[in-house]
Amino acid sequence: MFGLLELFCCIEACISLNKDVLVFPYEQGLNRSVEPTLQSLEFLGVDPGLYPREHFERRQLPKHQDGSHRLSLKDYEEALLATLEIKELDAILHQKRSVRLREVAVPLRDYLRSVASVLPRVIDEAFAACDNRATASYGRTYVRRNREELSGLLKLANGSKTLANFQRFGPYQWLKSLYVQRLALKKRLSTRL
Repeated sequence: MFGLLELFCCIEACISLNKDVLVFPYEQGLNRSVEPTLQSLEFLGVDPGLYPREHFERRQLPKHQDGSHRLSLKDYEEALLATLEIKELDAILHQKRSVRLREVAVPLRDYLRSVASVLPRVIDEAFAACDNRATASYGRTYVRRNREELSGLLKLANGSKTLANFQRFGPYQWLKSLYVQRLALKKRLSTRL
């Protein structure tokens, strides 16, 4: 869920820039081909001859990847993605090639506008359904550490009680955070013995 929040944050920040950004499809990219790296070097104006391509291919590219390493999504995560019509966002971002953000900026803005009305509610529902007790503690720490970078997302999801709670971090939340972290550490240590 935090990854999705970061994705929205990154999209919002990138389309607000006065600079161009190169976007490449990860699935066709870093884990399957060196082309996105070469396209990135070209975008940056770097000589691709300086790039140790063979070394990268030997060390980084997997020999075989079937997707079995991925965790299955929980019901509330599936509901979050469905409500946000994330397949529309995928269709914009997952091109067969790298694209400059200016090529997809208008559809991205339209997408963000289309989900803005439901975003606070679905964030609240997903976090309420999450059964990981450390999520709230992590969320407060995450927002506190990244408040400036998250400002666009916080505006976009204005009205989310979860995000509002993540922004409050008083003595009670601090003590509760320490308690939850202590329990998590105790649990990890007991499983190692």
